[in-house]
Amino acid sequence: MYKYLGCVFDEHLELKEMVEEKAAAGRRALSAWLNRCNAEVGDVGVGIFKKLMSALVDSTMLYGVEIWGCVRNLESIEQVQLRAFRMFFGVGTLHPKGSLMMEMESLPVVWEARVRCVQFWYKVVASKVYEGRLLRKVASQAVECEKGSWMRNIGRCVGKFGWQDVSGGVIRELSDADVKGMLLSVAWRNVRDEWRKEMHEKPKLSMMKRITKCEVRSSCAFLKSKAERRRMLKLRGGTAAFQIEMGRWHGLKREEWVCKECDSGEVEDV
Repeated sequence: MYKYLGCVFDEHLELKEMVEEKAAAGRRALSAWLNRCNAEVGDVGVGIFKKLMSALVDSTMLYGVEIWGCVRNLESIEQVQLRAFRMFFGVGTLHPKGSLMMEMESLPVVWEARVRCVQFWYKVVASKVYEGRLLRKVASQAVECEKGSWMRNIGRCVGKFGWQDVSGGVIRELSDADVKGMLLSVAWRNVRDEWRKEMHEKPKLSMMKRITKCEVRSSCAFLKSKAERRRMLKLRGGTAAFQIEMGRWHGLKREEWVCKECDSGEVEDV
């Protein structure tokens, strides 16, 4: 392996080590940020937190994402983002991923990587900027050969956006901003479908499911107090220490989820 222009390559041109190195860089950047302002990390507003996350962590972690953003396994990258969000809310690793992402209203870093990678690919093969340049020639040969894991990953990634039948001629008629906007729109549609699926499959997300079904746009990320924000997130995300949650954890039957805060003998509900 060797590092070239900040990215790690190996003799087989596999991208696994490159992704792991970027994830490690993201973890270091996150730790450095938290070490400098650990006491205040949950007390800043969500808007400032997102800007700091983008400037201090994402800018380091997503360097070269146009190369590796289309690979299958990006869990190590995703874990850096989730760790930062858990620190902001003050919750543990058992809190559902979908709840964190829905409350932060942030595009998962995996989809951000796909958007940037596909956008760059179409820019190389269709934009006038690359007309006659070596990169365009290499990309054209790669398309003709249809060989190599990188091309397979690109094809699979393009398919996730439903753009497998989109020709270069169509892309030439669009600006970079238009292409990015369309890709982000598709990404958000897929992400929200994933969130709905998770809410349907996980009983602990029953509260979030009810809120979403009522079409109420609300987020506890905007609460200023970190303690209040943490309590509200755990209530909405199904990790609060109530009987309705603890009964699920311990495998108790629903009729045994009796409220311990009063003598009514009633079963707790959301």
